[in-house]
Amino acid sequence: MSKLEIAALMRRAEAFWAKTDRTGSCWPWLPPLDREGYGYFVVDKVHFYAHRYAYLITAGPIPDGMHLDHVCHTRDAQCAGGKGCLHRRCVNPDHLEAVTPRENALRSNSPFAIAARRTHCPQGHPYDEANTVRCKEGRRCRTCLQARAERRRDQGRALRAQREALRRIENPPPAVGQIWQDTDPRSHGRTVRIVEISETHAVVVLHERLGSATSGRRTRVRLHRFRPRRGYRYLGTN
Repeated sequence: MSKLEIAALMRRAEAFWAKTDRTGSCWPWLPPLDREGYGYFVVDKVHFYAHRYAYLITAGPIPDGMHLDHVCHTRDAQCAGGKGCLHRRCVNPDHLEAVTPRENALRSNSPFAIAARRTHCPQGHPYDEANTVRCKEGRRCRTCLQARAERRRDQGRALRAQREALRRIENPPPAVGQIWQDTDPRSHGRTVRIVEISETHAVVVLHERLGSATSGRRTRVRLHRFRPRRGYRYLGTN
């Protein structure tokens, strides 16, 4: 904005200040507000935000790419912000500062700004370059992520160990004297008893077959078949 344009705006300065309350620290804009809670002022059919107009006629043009921050709002920790924020109506030039959009966002009390201002994670680890992981959800603590992954691995190992212990109770390793039942439907529920064991096979004798009195016949069975899903189910010891 040129000096001539600012000079043209200055002609309405008296009318502008007449619509403000300058009795306190903040100078609130008195006329109706827009939907976002900001005051506005019309000059030659051009709408200006009231606080931006106050900055233009007192401090000069706002630098390109910069936003005006209400420092009175930044200092008020009790103000939750939003459309009901009274500081949005303030036009006191001393309460306005030109800052970058990022700095303006970080100075607010929004959940994003509060999280961005944190220097340590909830566990006390610093958000430095080496310990920060950036993702779509924001920042993550590398130390906490590694600890969580280790806990999950420990839980997985413990669960697998528990399942293996239960499996060994229900289906112990093959040994001489054990009785196993063939799970193949075609076997008609026959059971066998282990009489010998080698490194790869077990020698079994037919212990009982439903509907038949035949027993005592020997055969060799691979050890890996002594599992419920692979051929035989443990019944007990004779």
